[in-house]
Amino acid sequence: MKMTEIILRSDPRRTAQQAGERAAIIEMLSTCEQACRICADTFLDQTLPAGALGQCVRINLDCAETCATAARLLARQIEPLTAPLHTAQLHACAVACQFCADACGSQAGNDHRFQLCADLCRQCQEQCNLLLIEIASDDAPSSTDDLTGDPP
Repeated sequence: MKMTEIILRSDPRRTAQQAGERAAIIEMLSTCEQACRICADTFLDQTLPAGALGQCVRINLDCAETCATAARLLARQIEPLTAPLHTAQLHACAVACQFCADACGSQAGNDHRFQLCADLCRQCQEQCNLLLIEIASDDAPSSTDDLTGDPP
């Protein structure tokens, strides 16, 4: 068990499964951040036209920052997870990961590290989207909710 999960399990409001799931996405976001920073540095060793080089580096650094922010927000021991800020950040992270995966994937023939970064960004995007779906389903009223419009 990784330290992030151990710490999250110490919150009595979370089940072990919830802590494990939250820790997994935090780890994914942190790994994606590191991969994007490494990939940005790798782009600097390439012989790309200056405009394309700058664009690829910026996309990687934007993705790294977006993932880092999402990881920090999700690591906070506050509730509810469905806060609009969490949802907005996860959506931004999914979009940034898509842009980065596309940029790195288009350069994969130049260096295998770009393909590795693209693959990791796609996995991170998928995890963000799955968490967004989970949040949306948690917010949806169940059939047992009071449908009168009165607050519970």
